[in-house]
Amino acid sequence: MASKMDIINLALANLSREPLQSLSESNPEAFQLRVHWDTALAATLRDHPWGFAMRRRELAVLSESPVGFAYAYAYPEDCIQARRLLPSGIGQVWGLRAAYPFEIGRSRDGARRAILTDLPDAALEYTTRNVPCEEFDPQFVVALSWRLAAELSLAIHADPQSHQAALSTYSMQLGQARAQDMRESSAPRLPDGDFLLAR
Repeated sequence: MASKMDIINLALANLSREPLQSLSESNPEAFQLRVHWDTALAATLRDHPWGFAMRRRELAVLSESPVGFAYAYAYPEDCIQARRLLPSGIGQVWGLRAAYPFEIGRSRDGARRAILTDLPDAALEYTTRNVPCEEFDPQFVVALSWRLAAELSLAIHADPQSHQAALSTYSMQLGQARAQDMRESSAPRLPDGDFLLAR
C-alpha cells in the first residue's frame, strides 16, 4: 500500500513535477507539502465516514456537564470527526444506524473539548486521525493526492486555473472513493445529516 512519500509524489506527478526523495529537501515543493499535508489529510478524512478510519469507543463521562445537558463526555484525542452517538455496549450496536442527538462543546470548566448529550453510558462512532498511510484505501490515496495537488498549484504556482482543475479532479475522485468505500459494508455508512450534529 502507499506510503506518505508515495502519496506526496503522486500529488507532484498530478502537476507534472519531479518526485521528492525526502520531505526534508530544501525546495518549494517540499516546504509546501510539509505545510499542507496535515490539513489536506484531515479535510479528506472528514469528507466521508471512511471504513478504514472508523472507530467505536465507549466514552469517559466528565464530572460536571454544562447547563442544558445531562452528560458531558471527553472528546477522544484521536477523533477528527464525530459521526454518531450510540448507547454503550459497542458489540451490541455494531451496524446500528439510529443515533442520538449530541453537540460538540466544552466541559463546564472550559478546560477541554466535550461531547454534550442527554444519553447515559454513550459510545461514539467517529473518524480517527491515527491511521497509518499504508492502511488507506487506494482510491482514498488518489483523492488525497489531488487535494494536495490543488494546494500546491495555488501555493507554488499561484495558478487559479490549475488549482480549479485539481479541485475538480479531487471532487470526482472523492466521489469514486466514497462509492467504493460504501460498497464494502453490508450496512452502508450514510453521510451524516444535520440532525445528527445538533441537539
